[in-house]
Amino acid sequence: MRQTLLAFCCILIYCHPTLAQDKMLERPPFDTIQALLDQGIKQRDLHKQALAWYYWAMHSEQESGLLDSAFQYLNKSVTRFYQAGDTMSAQRARSDLAERVAERGAVAGAIDVHLEALEYFTSRHNLEMETHICARLSRAYDLARDTVKAEYYRRKFKDKNYLLRDTSLDVQVLLQTVEKLHREHRYNIAYYVAFQAYTLAIKAKLPQNQLTYTRLMLGYSAYLDRQYAKALGILKEAERYCHPNDHATRRTIYQRLSQVYEATGNLRNAQYYALRYGTLGDTLLNRDLSRALQLQALQFEDKNIRQAIANLEQEQLQAEKQRKEERLWFGAILFGLGAWMLAAWIFFRDYRHRIHSDRVIAEQNQELSRRYILELEQGQRMETMKGILEGQDSERLRIAQDLHDSVGGMLAATKMQLENLLSRNKGLSKNKDFQNVKKLLDATVLETRHISQNLQPGALKQFGLVNAVRDLTNRLGSTGSTE
Repeated sequence: MRQTLLAFCCILIYCHPTLAQDKMLERPPFDTIQALLDQGIKQRDLHKQALAWYYWAMHSEQESGLLDSAFQYLNKSVTRFYQAGDTMSAQRARSDLAERVAERGAVAGAIDVHLEALEYFTSRHNLEMETHICARLSRAYDLARDTVKAEYYRRKFKDKNYLLRDTSLDVQVLLQTVEKLHREHRYNIAYYVAFQAYTLAIKAKLPQNQLTYTRLMLGYSAYLDRQYAKALGILKEAERYCHPNDHATRRTIYQRLSQVYEATGNLRNAQYYALRYGTLGDTLLNRDLSRALQLQALQFEDKNIRQAIANLEQEQLQAEKQRKEERLWFGAILFGLGAWMLAAWIFFRDYRHRIHSDRVIAEQNQELSRRYILELEQGQRMETMKGILEGQDSERLRIAQDLHDSVGGMLAATKMQLENLLSRNKGLSKNKDFQNVKKLLDATVLETRHISQNLQPGALKQFGLVNAVRDLTNRLGSTGSTE
């Protein structure tokens, strides 16, 4: 009863969509996973099913090391996350699946999935997942032998993890580098990098399962570098601290210990750990088969439930069809009544609109007639004023021309006579009366010119270019100024 209550509480937590991203990092026990999947099937809750398949995949991989089952479960998890509308969890599960597929040789497809996931999480500013995907891309490109892109995403990972400050990711990238060095047969450098990862893991106080895996990689690196004594000590320590339920890691430890003892010539211990490795593998295989049978039973039960639900849905569809026909008949009656009322309202509205329009048109016609009469009166007044102004302009032009042509000419002739008289009689230049007469004549000429210009300012337009230039020359000669 207590275990059932605990499992039910875990289900309430795991099935909530907003908590799925955080809970995907957890690894619940098998009973909880089975209860979650059972609940998801009975309630037809796709999100619960997706989480259960995801946990089952991680559990199957961690405890039995059977990657084929993990692939199938992860694929089902991705499908149900999409069906439940949880795109973020689906992208995360797809990236987990791609990481495992890359280890089987399908690196190009895995890289495409990682790139799509990186674009998705970048658009949503999810720094944690961006950092994880960059680390996975660096490893995938290492597997593809593309060192340039691998180094590019490794730098991107370091930049992002500088902000995220996730030490476990730093350790993970170091271990990826160790695997790359193993493939390149650079075992001495691999041991040095593995030691860095182990030191960092201890300093950061990472969980025991991560420390155990780091010890395993360090011991294996020492074995490949032929440091058998160090390898044996480190692997024995990894065996001592390995969690009892972490069967996949324990199997690998047994395998590595068997290899170390065989390399040192201790065949008895090598056989002992080889037998433990095989026995644990058989145990895990039998348990995995048993759980697969339980899973098939759940799926068979799910099929029966789906069939019963389908029958109920068919009955509901028939009843809904009948109710729909009744609603359509009643709706047709209401529609006809509404159409009749609408037609009557439109007729009444159009009648009122026509009356209003006729009144408005009559008022507009009256206003147009009134404006037309006012425009005619204003036009007549304008024509009258135009005639008066044209008469005034004509009279001013005539006076200006008379002053310019007759009086101006006579004054100019008089001035010329005085100039001739002055040139013949030099003594007149000292005669005060003669000088006064000359100044008075100049003032009279200037005043006559000003009066003529004021009467008709446009001298150039009215008198022509020659007369305008002559008039300007006379003014300059009389005043001696250009102003």
